[in-house]
Amino acid sequence: MITVHYQLSDVGQKAELTAGRDGKRNRFLELVQPADPIVLKYASLDSEGNGTLDISDNNRRLSPFKVVEESSICWVDGYYPGRNHYLSASNEASVRYTYKLLSQNFSRSFDHILTPEDVAQIIKTHDEQMELALVNLHPNQAEAYAEAAAEAALRKPILDAAAEANRLLVEENESKKEAEGKTQEQERAKWVAQYGSSRLQKSLAAGYECQGAYVMERLALEFGEGWDMHAEAEWKHRVYPSEAALDLAANFETKGYEAEAVWLTSNGLDGFEACEAVVVKKFLSKYSVFHIV
Repeated sequence: MITVHYQLSDVGQKAELTAGRDGKRNRFLELVQPADPIVLKYASLDSEGNGTLDISDNNRRLSPFKVVEESSICWVDGYYPGRNHYLSASNEASVRYTYKLLSQNFSRSFDHILTPEDVAQIIKTHDEQMELALVNLHPNQAEAYAEAAAEAALRKPILDAAAEANRLLVEENESKKEAEGKTQEQERAKWVAQYGSSRLQKSLAAGYECQGAYVMERLALEFGEGWDMHAEAEWKHRVYPSEAALDLAANFETKGYEAEAVWLTSNGLDGFEACEAVVVKKFLSKYSVFHIV
């Protein structure tokens, strides 16, 4: 079944109200298959074979984009969908202008309730206008196609090389990420075995994630009391830090950390009052932790 969405004009709405029916602007018509081939050409089908065709004001890009993808010599936004061909700047400008012209000329509201025959005729007329416009746009289609094919041939090796380089880069990054993950897991297991609490050791041995507990225990052991972290903590630049904050930040900078005195606006929990703090970034290579001064 094909569902056609359309809109009545003011004239059509008033005619419906005069006849004692509702004057709704937005309308739809269900076409029982077999539908007219010209309607199917423009309809969007789902996995169940049901189609939708929108010829209302809500769809300003109805047909120019649908038809050109099936045309032998027309493109969308400088890109030739079917064969990976590209347009020159001048041709692209011409196509864009034609789209605009066709969209403006296509009627989007109607003076009466549409029948299946009406829909087929509307689409057929528009399709004929499209074909005529394409011929006028490219009177010598063979020449235009040859030009596009030549440009595509020149671009293909470059595009293929770029795609291959990108594929290799993605694979390399994924391999690095996987290796780093395994290294971090091994480091966590070793640290927990040596320094972790009894609860943390048992949780990890039982297969529980417990990453947050591991980070907090290690943070307390390596940085001391008073340090905290929260994924939703927020802070902003401190204009004139206190001497205590400056000293604390400097202490961690000497240890190789990136530290900063900040104004902590949220610790990630409700009821928090903004205050001065020191933030140390990349604890265990990825966490930002803070200490209220």
